[in-house]
Amino acid sequence: MIAPDWIEYENANGGRFSLSGSAEEIISQVKQLSARVAPSETVPNNLTIENRLAGSIGVRVYTPKIQNASHQLPVCLFSHGGGFIAGSLDSEDDFCRWIATTIGCIVVSIDYRLGPENKLPTMLEDVVSVYKWVCQPENALLGEQGELFAMGGSAGGALSLALANYICKESANGNQLRKLDGVIALTPITLHPDNVPTEHVAGYTSYTENADAPIMGSHAMRIYLNAVDAVPTDQSIFTALSPRLADFPPVYVGTCGADPLRDDGRVMVNLLRKSGVKVVADHYPGYPHIFWIFRQFAGSALFYENLERGIKSILQSI
Repeated sequence: MIAPDWIEYENANGGRFSLSGSAEEIISQVKQLSARVAPSETVPNNLTIENRLAGSIGVRVYTPKIQNASHQLPVCLFSHGGGFIAGSLDSEDDFCRWIATTIGCIVVSIDYRLGPENKLPTMLEDVVSVYKWVCQPENALLGEQGELFAMGGSAGGALSLALANYICKESANGNQLRKLDGVIALTPITLHPDNVPTEHVAGYTSYTENADAPIMGSHAMRIYLNAVDAVPTDQSIFTALSPRLADFPPVYVGTCGADPLRDDGRVMVNLLRKSGVKVVADHYPGYPHIFWIFRQFAGSALFYENLERGIKSILQSI
């Protein structure tokens, strides 16, 4: 069931929009969708924004101006959404501004390489590279006592969880890397629909139930995965398959009822809790994938309220 205020929005705007067609057509549609929430050209007085290079990878650094800060600012490694084939530093610029100013943290938004020109795990490799760059003292972003967390929605949520998994794997192999203090995963991809573990199959119904959902249905999700040659058994990307969940940092998960990825998030929450990991989760019945980019809905106001509370409950210094 779709949320009543979303139905009203559709009726007032010519009907339902849902990504469709080829990968190239979907990329174009995502750009049009992003244009509806284009970044503001005016930078607020309480924030500085700087485009930098982390090696060869572009990043955008958002630094809030906090008077008399009593602690080192946390650093958020932000990976945008777009199914691994779309999105940019601009597509979630306003969201990054909100994170930086509301949470009081430095946000490093990552311009990772996209498909279909690039295939998985290229996107994760870029996120890992930026993570290592942020951890270098000479870049003056992360202090010894500062908290570090990864955050993103959809594909960005997948990459944020995948970064945590990478760090856990490296640590298990004797490579002591700076651990994440938390992960914020919004409507994340955590499983390939063609490789759902047997014990979760019966409850993994969101691809069927939300095949024709607003914004993104099951067709678009499969186009995304096929475009980047996603391997259904790849534990490095589909982190619900990871054997290292018990080593994960605290995780916040947000899910939407009218979303093919609803059960990706639900399964991940259950697995993490079973593994003894602290999890904070919020669910938005009736709302579609990434609905919060539109601020006019009742669910959007609740989303931002819950997200602020969720991030602060995951981190210790705020």
